[in-house]
Amino acid sequence: MEIMQGLKRIDDRADDDRQGIFPVPGKSPNLLLGTKFNRPAPEDKNILRPRLMAYLDAAERKRLTLISAPAGFGKTTLAAQWLHRSGRLSAWLSLDSSDNDPERFLRYAVAAIRTVVPGFGDGIEPFISLSILPPSDYLADAMISELASLPEPLVLVLDDYHVITSSAVQQILSRMVEYLPDTLSLVVLTRRDPPWKLGRWRGRQWLRDLKVDTLAFTEEETHDLLRPYALTGENVRIIHKRTEGWVTALQLVALSLREADDPGQFVKRFSVSDRMIMDYLMDEVISPLPPGILDFLAVTAMLDRFCTSLCNALLTDEPDGQDSRRLIAFLEKENLFLVPLDPERCWYRYHHLFQNLIHHHLKKNLSGESQTRLHLCAGKWFANEGLIEEALRHFLAAGEMDAAARLIEENLHASIDEDRSRKVLGCWLTMFPETELKRRPALLVAKAYQRVAYWDFPAVISLADRAEALLLKPSESFSKERRRCLHADVDVLRCFCLSWQGDAQGALRHALRALQGVPVTHHYAYTLVKTYAAGACASSGKLQCALEQLEQYYAEDALRGGKNAADILVARGANLVRAGELDAVFRTAQQLLTLQEENHPSLNYYYGYAYYFLAIVAYERNHPDAAADYLDHIRQMRFRVNTRLYFESLIGMAHVARAGGDESKVELYLSEARAFAVETQNANAFRIVNALEIRKSVLSGSLLQVLPLRIPVYERNMIWLENLPLYHAEFLIHSGPPADCATMLRIIEDELREAKKHHIQYRVIQFMALQAQALSRFGRRDEALCLLEKTLRLAQPSGMVRTFLDRGLHMADLMKSLFRKNPSDPYLNALLAAFDRENVKPGHDAVRDAERPASSGEDPDALSAPQVPLSNRETDVMVLLEDRLSSKEIAQRLFVSPETVRKHIANIFGKLHVHDRRRAVEAARKFQLLPLK
Repeated sequence: MEIMQGLKRIDDRADDDRQGIFPVPGKSPNLLLGTKFNRPAPEDKNILRPRLMAYLDAAERKRLTLISAPAGFGKTTLAAQWLHRSGRLSAWLSLDSSDNDPERFLRYAVAAIRTVVPGFGDGIEPFISLSILPPSDYLADAMISELASLPEPLVLVLDDYHVITSSAVQQILSRMVEYLPDTLSLVVLTRRDPPWKLGRWRGRQWLRDLKVDTLAFTEEETHDLLRPYALTGENVRIIHKRTEGWVTALQLVALSLREADDPGQFVKRFSVSDRMIMDYLMDEVISPLPPGILDFLAVTAMLDRFCTSLCNALLTDEPDGQDSRRLIAFLEKENLFLVPLDPERCWYRYHHLFQNLIHHHLKKNLSGESQTRLHLCAGKWFANEGLIEEALRHFLAAGEMDAAARLIEENLHASIDEDRSRKVLGCWLTMFPETELKRRPALLVAKAYQRVAYWDFPAVISLADRAEALLLKPSESFSKERRRCLHADVDVLRCFCLSWQGDAQGALRHALRALQGVPVTHHYAYTLVKTYAAGACASSGKLQCALEQLEQYYAEDALRGGKNAADILVARGANLVRAGELDAVFRTAQQLLTLQEENHPSLNYYYGYAYYFLAIVAYERNHPDAAADYLDHIRQMRFRVNTRLYFESLIGMAHVARAGGDESKVELYLSEARAFAVETQNANAFRIVNALEIRKSVLSGSLLQVLPLRIPVYERNMIWLENLPLYHAEFLIHSGPPADCATMLRIIEDELREAKKHHIQYRVIQFMALQAQALSRFGRRDEALCLLEKTLRLAQPSGMVRTFLDRGLHMADLMKSLFRKNPSDPYLNALLAAFDRENVKPGHDAVRDAERPASSGEDPDALSAPQVPLSNRETDVMVLLEDRLSSKEIAQRLFVSPETVRKHIANIFGKLHVHDRRRAVEAARKFQLLPLK
């Protein structure tokens, strides 16, 4: 549903105040304010200024029109008049200080353009919904790309741009101007010049700007404005000189003259006043107003925007409190700087300068107690309307920390469910003083959920501990039900952390407790518990039970709309990776891709996991080209997948490059990963940076400088291609002296025991292979061969290859010894053949004295007929694969995106049971799936 269609229409005018509010797509707890997109309507009382209209007509041919002047010089009115007169297609965005967040700024900019160009910005939406935003240049380029596709030229007006102080937003706008397509003209209204390259842009003829000297009324324009008041030419000259053409001051003069008995006498007093012009004129305009109007002005000056029902709620104790519409109509009639924010005139604000002045002049009308009461009342009104941020602002201004914290508590799960990045939640939490965050369990729980998005285990554990300690203390402010719900949230958080710490029983215990208190409607929390409970079951050795639980939950979730389908499939894939069930991993990845093709709403965050699962299978089964394709696809999705997944795609590509003997690419990918880890600037990223140095040492064979290595416990349960404990142990085998063999074996045995304890079969096989190497390295060859034989029996059903190839020359030598004992073993034959092929690649030593085994037994790569036929489009792709075209070239031929081509290729691989393009072409030829040429 497009934005303007999302504005709820209500016939009863008293309820129309809600029309200026609509939900962010996918972020219902955080509402976009439709009033920010409404261009002020020009009215007859505004003086048309032909010279400025002509100036703006000429400026339209520039990339940027900058209207820069202090408050009260008519910037907004001028831009609105020009757009109304010209009839140009235009979008308007009124900014406020909360728009300093780049994500929020871009979301509002996209929504503003959608008011006139439905469907605009679909390409940038995924990037501004991530927990960690891409760099400013990347976001700017994405926005520029969207703007280039506009169907017709558009003028975008950014009003009140001076409130933007964020360097990130400034960089986005600056880069946009540098590369702005012809489809957009940008008009910026501001009180001060932005920190852009204005001088260079003027030199390049990109910029036209209007300053104070241009905006100020000329004497002739002043005369036109004051014509109804029968002033002499001299009087007009005095007023013009005294105001220096300041538009707001002249409007106030006009208001004062309307009530003046003797205009000449007024001008005389005005010209000799020692007070500030604005203060003087405010006294002239405000003082004569009726008391009811003064009270209304004092109250509404506290609000950034207001409507009749809000005003009625605030003024319920006043004599005229329930007649706010009549009071607003009076202010409009008197031209008291009231700005309608929507065409229906439901929402209003004051001219900012006027708001500040009346607040200054009328603050004596409200006691401190009255202001507190009004802020509290406004907070309740905004909360009831679902405007959480504005409600929090007023609650906190009233000092009502309990009400503000309770509001976070009530909206916590709705916010998380609609915003997996948890940036909205983080923004709410920053509004609270740190002292309040530390003493309120609801806020601690909210903060912990926010840190889960960053995999910040130490912070999550600490926050959960503090929240639980506070919940165990007696408190009258917490009902039994609230306490129970928050305890359930603590159990969710503990389940998450204990799972990654390897405490399956502890995770399961907290999961079962959490499920007694977490409602199904808390989608994220409930799904997290269900999937991690299944994971705990798998870690206890009951994989089939875990898979059945996930299957059952998948079916239940489908009945509720499938909101969490992707979460469940990723959990299934992760459990299967740990179990080493590679065929089932492949099928799960295919399911994820199918979901993505159906544009499943929950898959944006999880889409990359499908390709990572495929990469694991392809790499382990020694199809490096396919693995590289899958990993590179994730790499190209840098800002559409979570940070760790992108990072691990780089490490995976380093593994593939090393397998191919290309050490320059190994260093390239590791350098890229190191740079990205530093760029993210969070605790988890810095931990990975340290790990990179160890990986580099292991991959290059150089000496490790700092030992012992401290490996976080939760790294042992991860699913990534890299395995830090494995490489650490391998390093010790190859670099440690033989005298330390007992220590080295004990380290390997400890890791192997942990992998067996948690039933991570994939790691068990890897560590058993490494243990066999270690035994042989330290003179216990018979034990090594016996252990390796057991390892091969465990690995054969999954068709594991790289686990052995990556161990190098020594492993090949051990396998050759096994081959002499059992030359007919087909799996051993296939592995030795793979070693033989591997060792002819540059950068690898030949297997010394290796006998090429005769081909015998079953070929693990044997092609099998597809069970499901190729679709017409997949056949088209297959034909072009046969011609050895790249994904990009195929996309150009078929007029689709490279991403769509990759999806078709993945589907083809799944149907043909292959893992690379060469084998796909062989299978297609064998089973006559290609058209005759």
